[in-house]
Amino acid sequence: MVTIRKLQPNLLLTVIFISIGLTLIAYAPHLWDKYQVPKDLQNFYWMARYQDTDLFPIDYIFVSGLTYLDIFGYKLTLYPISFGYGLVFFVASFFINFIWFAKFLILILLPLCLIYLFKLAESLRDQLSAISLSLIFTFFMLASYQSVSIGSGLQRGIIIPLLIVFVYYLSQQRYKAAAITIFMSGLFYWPAFPLAVLGYGFSLIKWQHPYKFTLDLDPKKIAPFFVSVSLAAIVLVWGLTANTSFVKPQDLPVINDPNFSDEGAIPLFISFPWFGRAGIFDAGTDIVNFIVLAIFAGVILKLSGRQALRRIPAAGWYLLAAGWVMYVASFITLVGFSSSVLYQPSRYTRAVIFLFMILFVGLNWPDFLQKFPGWVHRKRPQIIFFFVALALSLAVAYGVFPSRLLLIPLLWFFTIIGAGGVTLLGGSSWYWLRQTPQPSRTIILIFTTAVTLLVGFYYINNLSLKPINPSPDERNIYQFVSTLPKDAIFAGAPIVMSGIPLFSERGVLFRDLHPHANPSSIIFIPEYFEAQYAQSPQVILDFCQKYKVTHLVLNMAQFDPDFITKQKFFYEPWNSEILKKLSPTPPTDFLLPTVPSIYSSGPYRVIECSSTSLIGNK
Repeated sequence: MVTIRKLQPNLLLTVIFISIGLTLIAYAPHLWDKYQVPKDLQNFYWMARYQDTDLFPIDYIFVSGLTYLDIFGYKLTLYPISFGYGLVFFVASFFINFIWFAKFLILILLPLCLIYLFKLAESLRDQLSAISLSLIFTFFMLASYQSVSIGSGLQRGIIIPLLIVFVYYLSQQRYKAAAITIFMSGLFYWPAFPLAVLGYGFSLIKWQHPYKFTLDLDPKKIAPFFVSVSLAAIVLVWGLTANTSFVKPQDLPVINDPNFSDEGAIPLFISFPWFGRAGIFDAGTDIVNFIVLAIFAGVILKLSGRQALRRIPAAGWYLLAAGWVMYVASFITLVGFSSSVLYQPSRYTRAVIFLFMILFVGLNWPDFLQKFPGWVHRKRPQIIFFFVALALSLAVAYGVFPSRLLLIPLLWFFTIIGAGGVTLLGGSSWYWLRQTPQPSRTIILIFTTAVTLLVGFYYINNLSLKPINPSPDERNIYQFVSTLPKDAIFAGAPIVMSGIPLFSERGVLFRDLHPHANPSSIIFIPEYFEAQYAQSPQVILDFCQKYKVTHLVLNMAQFDPDFITKQKFFYEPWNSEILKKLSPTPPTDFLLPTVPSIYSSGPYRVIECSSTSLIGNK
């Protein structure tokens, strides 16, 4: 393991404290507000069972994927597909609620990443490289979406720390430790496992000629590798067995599956090959970070040439190659065979490309600091011409474009990219101004630091986690629902249903998030909307009794004629089935809006789904 004592502790700890301070400021709303969480954390509502095993006696959401172990009467919930992740949260549940633990997990993972990055850069170059790499990583990590962010608290957020540790140990030729990281990858987040396995495997290939190679079969390298892969494979087979939907190909090809369409719950292609589950990046915010890093990487290549490429450790190149291999393999299995056995293609490239670009820019930043001012001085006319031409082009386009509103995304795009560049250059001013005489240096540094922080937080705020932020009315509903019996089952407004299991710790029939998790949802979601717009109390009562629903949460806006006319009730393919259930010209005298509520807040009403409340009201 890395010891802080060998890493110039004062310098390393300073970097860690600065990074944690920036994190506490940038993530303040998310960290201190229970209801602001990454959307996908709602998938882990079941972790509330760690502190109360009586919760969710009927679970319509996780019909598979969880395993239960009875230990002297205690029903332990296991999460085989990410066994280590679930186990860590179980241990933490003895001290803290899982929602808060997920929020503050970044305060554990960030120092871990910084220690290994600092040590890696210091061993490859010097302490300036270590500081540069660590701070650049912190900035772009804080500006990352939940797809790769270690601040999400999700198991996917552990992939970056795992890969950083793996790259460090492999670059230091500490094969036992690298092999242990392979096992940990399989234990925590299985898309990280094939990346580490391939990366380790590539390190065993010794090229003797462009077309000739040999394998390094040194037992000290091979033995730890096979042991770790074997142990991890046992865990992964168990996890995939508990999640047969990953292994079994779909009956309907994914390219024809409405669930993966643009109007579906999980679009496969948004702007191929860039965005979507089958794209290189999962979200648009990921590519913004990539573009900013790519711009600086291009300048670095211009300044340092091939030497810049040589500064990346071989382990980094192995990992990049592994990412592309897994992207192609996953794309073929998902799109070609409609199987998720290798999960989704973007899960590999979005993490590997992010880490590789951070390594490239961070390890070469000292050269950038030294050579960039001179390069700017030499190229000043061309640089001025470029920015003037860009500004004039945008101004002309704004003046002659038929719809100026369409230019707003483009202007935002240039603004946010510029903000990322200004932040990196502003932070570098501490190096460039070191020779400036006092007191001018102090004044300039204070000004540039203030500007850098303001622009940097603007960049982070626009690109980072984007947690859900329930309205005050939704929060009131969550608080009220949490006071109802533990065996209560709710159906209703899909957005509110997504939050009830997490915040209220009560069961729901379906929700807005990943409705496809229950294969029967194609039946009961249309039946719910049929009941919601029913005129007969018996239709509603039959629905509730069929699925043991005890309460309905209504969004009164969904009874507005304009909403009904749009006929956009839910995602596809459910929406098409809903329309089949409803009359082509739905009536406006629905029953549910007339049923007395037991609680209301804003547009939301909670009603009991019982014969007393429904038939008695009629």
